[in-house]
Amino acid sequence: MEILLFCPSPRTADGGLERVFGKIGDGLRTRGHIVHTVYCGPEMRQVGEGKNLSWDVPLEHLRTRHKFPRVGSSIRVLRDARRLHRLISQIQPDVVNCHFASFYSLYFCALKFLHGYKLVISVHGRDVKGGTNPLQRLIRPWILRAADYVTGVSSALEARAQECAGEPLRSSTIYNGVDINYWKSVEESKKKCPSCSHKPVIANVGALRNVKGQDILLHAFARLRASEVEAQLWLVGDGQRRDELEHLASQLEIEDHVTFHGWCSRDEVRETLRESTVFAFPSRNEGFGMAALEAMAAGTPVVASKVGGLPEIITSSEEGRLVSSEDPEQLAGALKEVLRTPEIQKRLARGARRRARDFQWESTIEQYEELFLSLHS
Repeated sequence: MEILLFCPSPRTADGGLERVFGKIGDGLRTRGHIVHTVYCGPEMRQVGEGKNLSWDVPLEHLRTRHKFPRVGSSIRVLRDARRLHRLISQIQPDVVNCHFASFYSLYFCALKFLHGYKLVISVHGRDVKGGTNPLQRLIRPWILRAADYVTGVSSALEARAQECAGEPLRSSTIYNGVDINYWKSVEESKKKCPSCSHKPVIANVGALRNVKGQDILLHAFARLRASEVEAQLWLVGDGQRRDELEHLASQLEIEDHVTFHGWCSRDEVRETLRESTVFAFPSRNEGFGMAALEAMAAGTPVVASKVGGLPEIITSSEEGRLVSSEDPEQLAGALKEVLRTPEIQKRLARGARRRARDFQWESTIEQYEELFLSLHS
């Protein structure tokens, strides 16, 4: 089967979406399929040789003024659609799978009528939740309805996609996987070094954006410090809210106990989890929660918000702790319980590792393959 996977990010991006995208492509290739990947890029270029090719393709995101399309932007959209049409004519895919229901998916929705491929839209979170771009909100239902099939990375997200479409969709949930072997080394090193830092460490990994709720975590951490809980807070990630969050830490008089590590590689994140006592994930919304699942696979107890796909990952009090979103007091209480009770830490670590094994990449790839084959037949 000839498959085209589309990622709306640049090839150089290294977030959760991009890693999932890469894993799916690699997995389908190992199963004998020809898999081409297309990324958004500044200029048209082919990367690699052989059967499984990859391209960077510049795609214009339609710009508007007073709710009307700008002439220059409209011309560039038509130019890029023609260029993509030529590329798809060269590939002739049986199935196109667009990850993230963004404006860029609209190109593939339109071109499917010329090329006859089956179109699968995989939603990941922000693409079907809210959004401040009026154009994105306007076209989102049309994109979902134009697809032959829609997948969500959690049941909550699949239901949200159905709601956004405004009519029944052919859809299912395909959970992301986690690389158990990669994160297992954290568990092994913790056994050798059960107390790697002088004080307990609360870790958080994620982009510094409002939806990730780091401000809630800072308020909760201030409460912990006020109740004489000795701990450090490590924030791993970068983003538009960093200055604001650093200022908030200063206002709360906890800046001496909070470290902003900035963007870190996966190996650095793994090292952070090795030294962490508990992982805090206070998101306001979360399509799936890959960072939380990776922490669980590493055997780090997780305290997370009860939002989006997170209750589908943490399904019992033996696997982690779920708290209400926007509630620093409840978050602080759950963190305090874990920090002060070694037995709970051990029990949650065992349960987390056990639960993480239910999310194997092999199962994820198999479900995508079965879906694509069923559409192609």
